Amino acid sequence: MKKSTDSLSVCMVTTGFPVIAGDNSGIFIKNLVDKFDEKVKLKILVPSHKENFLAFSKYEVIRVKYFFRKCENLFYSARGLPQEITRNPLILWQLPFFLISMSIYTLKHSRNFDIIHAHWLPMGIFGIIPKILWNKPLIITIRGSDVNRMDSHWFDKIIAKMIFKFCNIAVVVNKSFKKQLEDQFPFLKVEYIPNGVDKIADDLIEKRVKNEISNILYVGNLVIEKGILDLKWAFEKLVSYGYKVSLTLIGNGDLKNIYTSHNE
Repeated sequence: MKKSTDSLSVCMVTTGFPVIAGDNSGIFIKNLVDKFDEKVKLKILVPSHKENFLAFSKYEVIRVKYFFRKCENLFYSARGLPQEITRNPLILWQLPFFLISMSIYTLKHSRNFDIIHAHWLPMGIFGIIPKILWNKPLIITIRGSDVNRMDSHWFDKIIAKMIFKFCNIAVVVNKSFKKQLEDQFPFLKVEYIPNGVDKIADDLIEKRVKNEISNILYVGNLVIEKGILDLKWAFEKLVSYGYKVSLTLIGNGDLKNIYTSHNE
């Protein structure tokens, strides 16, 4: 694969990106790509939806159509796809159409790009055929929900192993994920890119010494896969240990009624 040394092109595949007005699905991915150098040519493949997409000027966003427009509502739920299927199994009929469509779109649009970058483990499936046919490097960003599913379901672990066989690099957001993947999949190259946890811990210790209040803000889906119950447990532990902390959660999902804010 030949490419210019002063430019890079990335075909990104994701089910979450804020393409609809008022929706913050995958906002952290947008924050990531907004920081890309202007020399990076970027194309983002996202599932279609019955609502209109926002316009983007810095990069190209491709609407992956998988059924009649008015019926496309499989994604962009605050719960996320796994939770939405659990809540409403009837929407599963759309999934085969999406899988076929996203496979075709990825194969077509990635051909002239240097790298395929999939967000979330299942999206790595769509990079396998382009990697084989076009010899494209495949990068997959792994997050907490992926790791939790691999731990909880044997089927997800089998799928993960298959995908990782074709993955050049798996990017994780904390050190525990890196160790876990390296232990389970020793053939996999794993890169850790910090997600702010170490910095938060340092700030908490410093403010405790100064007897100051630490304000913690969570913004994201309020579902069990995001570790909301773990966050609640950790917060209560901090309070019991004498830390002065305030926790505020912003988001939507099945756990939104547990609590929206708590102060000590």
